Amino acid sequence: MAGDYYGHTNLSQPHHLSSSVNGSTSSEWDYDDYIQGIYDQTRKRVYPEIHEYFLIAIYFIIFFVAIVGNSMVCIAILKNDHMRTVTNYYIMNLATTDIMIAVVCLPITITVDVSESWFFGQTACYLIPYFQLVLVCASIYTLMMIAVDRYLAICHPLKFQIRASRTLLTIALVWVVSFFIALPVAVVNGLESQPASVHIGKPLWRMSCTESRWVSKVWEKLYHTAFFLAVYIVPLAVIGVAYTRVCRRLWSGIPTEEGHGASKPSFNQANVVSTTTISKSTEAQLKSRRKVASMLIVVVVTFAICFFPFQLLNVLKKHNAFGNLRDASSSAQYNAVYIPYIIGHLMAFINSAINPIIYNFMSAKFRQAFKSMFDCLPCCRSPRQSPAIDGTSAGPAYRRANSTGVSDTHTTEYVPMTSIRNGRGVNNNISAMSKGV
Repeated sequence: MAGDYYGHTNLSQPHHLSSSVNGSTSSEWDYDDYIQGIYDQTRKRVYPEIHEYFLIAIYFIIFFVAIVGNSMVCIAILKNDHMRTVTNYYIMNLATTDIMIAVVCLPITITVDVSESWFFGQTACYLIPYFQLVLVCASIYTLMMIAVDRYLAICHPLKFQIRASRTLLTIALVWVVSFFIALPVAVVNGLESQPASVHIGKPLWRMSCTESRWVSKVWEKLYHTAFFLAVYIVPLAVIGVAYTRVCRRLWSGIPTEEGHGASKPSFNQANVVSTTTISKSTEAQLKSRRKVASMLIVVVVTFAICFFPFQLLNVLKKHNAFGNLRDASSSAQYNAVYIPYIIGHLMAFINSAINPIIYNFMSAKFRQAFKSMFDCLPCCRSPRQSPAIDGTSAGPAYRRANSTGVSDTHTTEYVPMTSIRNGRGVNNNISAMSKGV
């Protein structure tokens, strides 16, 4: 996710180390002066400045929250059978991607942003930027497939059958497409010598990891423009259309397709009770679907906002909108572009840390699962519930109310993956009333 100004300070000896001192040449004096110049410029370029220590602290917090939060998301889904649903498996794939972004991208990006130097060698220059783009692709395409899944399940429930094999195949396809789209970056990346500063009178050099092996600038511009469209604009457009249809279905009171094909019940007592039960179940399910849709929309909007500066700056830079940063005539001109890049990188990493927080605030299931993980700690342990509350010795009224299988906060439309591993399709509007996010 870092820019093309990656570099590594190369302490190679200058071509000319002689100068006149009192009419004579003194190589020793030149060498000492050269070493001192390297030391001064290295500290200035590589060592963090005061404000950059603040940036490092922010990155450390993001790293910690992203690792811990997304790990908790994965554990919550794997540990609780009722949370092993189609949408939650997509969410677990997204959480896994965010963990890898924090582990692979964040430490290298902060090192490059602070030092403006590449310390990781030729092989890493091929692989790291490539894998960074793969993870960005996997994140947005996972969000897109969640939106498509919700659209099909809610707007076309009779035509769409939930299958475990289809979900796993879709996740695998997301990764295959992501590796393919980012492949050109692995081919064109390479190390390139660059002067540490145009203002340095001594030959202080560094190695930059840049896309230096494009056949022509035209191909570079075409690829990054296509990447911006394929990995940002088009997925967000698909997501926008899908969730617009979903919201219309959930909030406008349009009956589901099952309702159109349902037979009219006879007016006897048994059917009246059954109809009332189904009505309550459908109402609770509709409420749950609205909550889940709202949470997923917030996740998508957050992603779009956090990645917009990074995506836009990358396209503008490839089209030479900022000129050559290394030829900037002043530090103010250089910082005018360098600082937005820092902000763009920071916002992209914030997205990886913020998703678990969204799940905690907007999903009762995730909130309860997160809370249970801390019950082993004395300071976080919640008081035990009485038998009457947990239902073990509740009265007839509780049992009658609970016999419908309806819960105000624990219902959703999702079918557990454990119940569909045989690959059989199920009706989204009837099954798994008490399972989900």
